[in-house]
Parts: sequence; structure tokens; C-alpha cells
Amino acid sequence: MAKDDGQLSAARRAYRSAQEVGNRQEEARWANLIGDILKNRGEYVEALKWLRLDFDISVKYLPEKHLLPTCQSLGEIHLRLHRLDDALHYQKMHLELAKNANDVIEQQRASTQLGRTYHEQFLKRDNDHDSVKNAKKYFKSAMKLAQTLKENPPTNKSSFLKEYIDAHNNIGMLEIDLDNLGEAREILTKGLGICDEEEVNEDDDARSRLHHNLGNVYMELREWAMLGSTLRRIS
Repeated sequence: MAKDDGQLSAARRAYRSAQEVGNRQEEARWANLIGDILKNRGEYVEALKWLRLDFDISVKYLPEKHLLPTCQSLGEIHLRLHRLDDALHYQKMHLELAKNANDVIEQQRASTQLGRTYHEQFLKRDNDHDSVKNAKKYFKSAMKLAQTLKENPPTNKSSFLKEYIDAHNNIGMLEIDLDNLGEAREILTKGLGICDEEEVNEDDDARSRLHHNLGNVYMELREWAMLGSTLRRIS
């Protein structure tokens, strides 16, 4: 925490310096960094103040592309605060900006966030068929984009394998909540098959999430032999 406090103090000084000389791009950048530090500390309400400041500066003075990380962070924080309508507003803006910039990476991130928000909205509202429809649409879009990025990575820094595996898990969890256990088993098993093909470590977080959710499916289906096999792999 002491390190974070030092980073926060330094970032606030840098923000004030940029503000004093009227450097709007640096002012927005430091406001975004302060918001990100506060977000990572779980101080979401305070983080929102700085990210909205970043948003306002970027809208007034900077090219559209500067809004991409701001909208992503605003959407993420509103989702964590369960302010779903606000989350959807910024996530849709994030996706639109990413499409305008032809940025496939950000399109994939925005689609994943939108799927999660609509999934959460479905869990909070009874018989909300529109939320289910939208959650599936965005999760499937995120999976397709992740597959494209995995097969044609834009840089050597990431293979986007994790995003592709997580996309299977996201759809699997939605199918579980819809009581479509057969469909959930199929998509989660497919995700684990990709883990095996790509030689993903047994203790990898993405693989573990798939095993955990598949175990829940086997339990609901009362397929005890398969459940035992799954539990042995994650124990």
C-alpha cells in the first residue's frame, strides 16, 4: 500500500503540473492513471471521479482514440458497482470507438464486458429474454474475435489463447445459469480440449475455471464418475 500511496501522490503532482501548463493530453493521461490506481485498490467511487475527469477532457480536447481506455475503465467500474445501465452505456461506447478505430483487440475486450454485463442483468431480472439474447450475442462475438486474434496475433506479446479459452468459459457459465446443462458441458469440454491441444498448464487459471464449472455441471447431471475424474484433475 505504501508503494501505491507513493504512485498516487506522484501521479497527482504530475496531473497538477499538466493542468497548470494546459497540456490536455497529459492531464487526461494522469487522470486516467490515478483512476486506474484507485480502481486497483478497490476505491471505485473515487476512481470514477478521476475517470470522468479524464473522459470530459478527452471529449473536449483530444482525438476520439483517447476515449478507448477511459470508456473501458468506466464500464468495468460501473459493472463492479452493479450500476448496469451505466456500465452498458460506456461499454457500448467502447465497442463503437474500437470499431471506428478498427481495433480488434479493444473490440474483443468490449464485447466480453458487454456479455458479462448482460449476463449479470439477466441474473438480476426474472425472465429477461433480451438480456440473455444480448449476453449470448456479445459472448459469441468475443469468442470469434479472440479466435481471430489467436490465429493472427497483432504482436508477439500475446497469443490471445487465454481470451479464447475464457470465452468458452463465459458461454458455459451462461448456459449453466440457463439450465442448459448439455450445452454447457459441450462448450466447457471444448474449452478444455483447446487447453490440451495448446498444452496449457494444469494449474493455469483459465483451465481451472473450466474444470470448476464443468464439475458443477456433472454434479447437476449426477454424472458421478465424470465428476470424480474432474475433481482429481483440479485437486
